[in-house]
Amino acid sequence: MPLCSTSGSPKKPRPVSQAMPGAPPARGSATRGTGGYGNPLRRDPEKVLDDVLDEKISLDTAEHAYGVVIDARTRHLDQAATQTLRASREGRANG
Repeated sequence: MPLCSTSGSPKKPRPVSQAMPGAPPARGSATRGTGGYGNPLRRDPEKVLDDVLDEKISLDTAEHAYGVVIDARTRHLDQAATQTLRASREGRANG
């Protein structure tokens, strides 16, 4: 199944690191699950989609941590559902 961006153009999965299991990360390499900065609900949904397509984060993490809704079958970003979910979470955080 092809992976698609919100524009509908096909995206190819990016290669996964070839590092040996248990080996320390190479100098200057990125690791999964590291802390970031800023409000995760303000992260660009397209970048969250890219992280899902790159298998850096799961669909569940995209929705629960970033408030980004991605269709599990088509791997398309659901902009309307994302806006609704983020609005409801920001309302709870501010209220």
